[in-house]
Parts: sequence; C-alpha cells; structure tokens
Amino acid sequence: MLNKLLFLIIRYERLMPFFEGEDMEVCIHPELSSGESLHIFVTHDESLFHANDGRKSGWCPESEQPLHKKGQGRAIHVSEFLCETFGRLKLTAEQCEAVDNDVPTEARVIIHTGKNHDGHWNIEQLVKQV
Repeated sequence: MLNKLLFLIIRYERLMPFFEGEDMEVCIHPELSSGESLHIFVTHDESLFHANDGRKSGWCPESEQPLHKKGQGRAIHVSEFLCETFGRLKLTAEQCEAVDNDVPTEARVIIHTGKNHDGHWNIEQLVKQV
C-alpha cells in the first residue's frame, strides 16, 4: 500500500510547481505534455485546542496544594485545507460575490467538541467539508 502511494506521489510530483523563499516564488515550473494539467499540492490539517491546555501553574496560598482540573476542559476542533500557492483554501472576494449565500466561502470548519456541543469530528463531517 505504501509503495503504491509513493508511486502516485512521484507520478504527480512532476506536474507540480516547486516554491522557495519567504515570498514562495516558483523555482521550478513543470514541463507539461499535451493533455496534462498543472497539479497543486493541497494538505489537510486538523488541530484540537483545549481550554486548559498546558496549564502548569496557578495561584494558591503557599501552604496549600494547587487544585488541578480533572480534564483539559472544553475543546475546539479546527479542520483546514492548506495550499502552497495561496495558503488557506478559500474563495477570493470576487468569487464570494459571484456565488449564492448557501455556498461556503472557505474550507475551514470549526466545531466545539463534546457530548453536549457539536459532537466529535468524524468522516461524515470531513466529506461535507470537502
């Protein structure tokens, strides 16, 4: 399975431009044959942020032990698609004006995870996001 995936990456890599530097200037333009089209690498990123992430200190009297929360607190889950050419995957201002209000203008989805909130991120939500 991994060999097949690597073969596909190598196959499509020759159709992608390569960028470098802070301004992400194109340093290598692909040579496309008749019938081939330019491919742009898009990645999917998921992050989970907790209310009590990494809290190691707190205020309490010197003679007492600090009380720590049992869990990490409420969480926010962010799912995002990123692209080398223009960053976050979203519509431009002109594209936003041209589409209906029902069409999402960006590929980012933010949910408040948990039993009494938006639930947990799953494949159905990912498919809807795409």
